[in-house]
Amino acid sequence: LLSGLDRYLIADDVELERCDDEAPLICLEGPESGAVAAAVFGADLGAVAAMGQTAGEIGGATVQLARLSEIGGDGVLVWGATDLADEAVDACAERGAQRAGSEALHYLRVAAGIPWVGVDMGDDTLLMEMELEQSISRTKGCYLGQEVVERVSARGRVNRRRTGFEVATDGADPGPLPWLVEDAEGAEVGSITSAARDPETDRILALGLLHRKAEAAPALRLRAGGRSVETRATS
Repeated sequence: LLSGLDRYLIADDVELERCDDEAPLICLEGPESGAVAAAVFGADLGAVAAMGQTAGEIGGATVQLARLSEIGGDGVLVWGATDLADEAVDACAERGAQRAGSEALHYLRVAAGIPWVGVDMGDDTLLMEMELEQSISRTKGCYLGQEVVERVSARGRVNRRRTGFEVATDGADPGPLPWLVEDAEGAEVGSITSAARDPETDRILALGLLHRKAEAAPALRLRAGGRSVETRATS
């Protein structure tokens, strides 16, 4: 992360350093996340804008809270001294929050269509392909990549876009990602970069990129294992 941030320090007077004594403690997700955060940490998030932050307290220590979600809904990220983690988790559970692990987080973010850097997008992916235009400033001055952003804006569209999929399954492992997506004629039209199996229904939800020429295709199928896939809406 430090090397990635340092790469984009061109003419700014910025110093980067590790914050080894602080780390994320909890990510609260769901419509009651703000109410739980208020009860546990005494923080009023009602006036805090998305991605904004405020201070709270637990066990006599100060923590920071930000309004953000890993799964595209309502959420609160809490961070501070790592020795507060157990107390914070227990206090949130007492207020009705349910503990969830990384598998649940992965499934929910794939279901919601939330791409992860390094998994679903990298240096060869445009923000507009991932439908993350809200992350682009239209008023900022010159920055790396601005020419590409403005070119896409002038043309009005990109050739690929983030797409949700549902993959037919027989219970067997479809194999390692990424999976190539083919149209009915066998031509490659996209790829699937993330997939998660619903533990209750055994269906596989997936996320990837699909070429616009295939959006109107009557059927798509996976090259790997011959499984059929259908596009689906993501939130």
